[in-house]
Amino acid sequence: MLREMTRLLILAPLAIEARALRRGVSRHRPGPVEADYRAEVARTGMGPKASARAAARLAVIAGDNTFVVVAGFCGGLRPEIHTGDVIVGTEIRGPSGVVELPAAGGLAETLRSAGLTVHAGPLLSSAHLAFGAGRSQMASGGALGVDMESYWLLCERSQQAAVVRAVSDTAGERLLGGMLPLGWLRAYRSLVRASAALAAWAPPPGDLAISAR
Repeated sequence: MLREMTRLLILAPLAIEARALRRGVSRHRPGPVEADYRAEVARTGMGPKASARAAARLAVIAGDNTFVVVAGFCGGLRPEIHTGDVIVGTEIRGPSGVVELPAAGGLAETLRSAGLTVHAGPLLSSAHLAFGAGRSQMASGGALGVDMESYWLLCERSQQAAVVRAVSDTAGERLLGGMLPLGWLRAYRSLVRASAALAAWAPPPGDLAISAR
């Protein structure tokens, strides 16, 4: 549940993602100047329907002073992207439009400073898992990665927001039972490190509100 002092709310669709994110957030120890700045993790559920329901709830409980980050795993769509890499979305493409994310550049640099391999570019949200030809078609539009939640979590919001996804599988791999074991491990570790950096990151002031088109 969002508390009054929260300034950064990290949304995790899956329980395993939420666990990784909470582990990373717990590593950050706020200094005196961060006494009124907190990071919290909330699980939202897998897929478009759960994400839309979570977005409706967040519209009520998240105040104007809350910066929202959607974080979790994703599938990589391009050959230069490997498991364990992190993708920061410059925009989220969904079935009904595009959500632009102006804070991506600064956030990507923060995560690179934490030692992560970071790619900044478009992300695609799909209603279904995609393999083979489906992945190739997604990549042809220039997207770097694909998930099943980010667009639905953010498309109706006027909140400040960003998306951070750790790659658990790549374009040439097939998921086994949901994700590749080695890819999962690499993505999990990257998500822990990314969330620790997020907890120490204060979003810059100014007009960073997301916009949908």
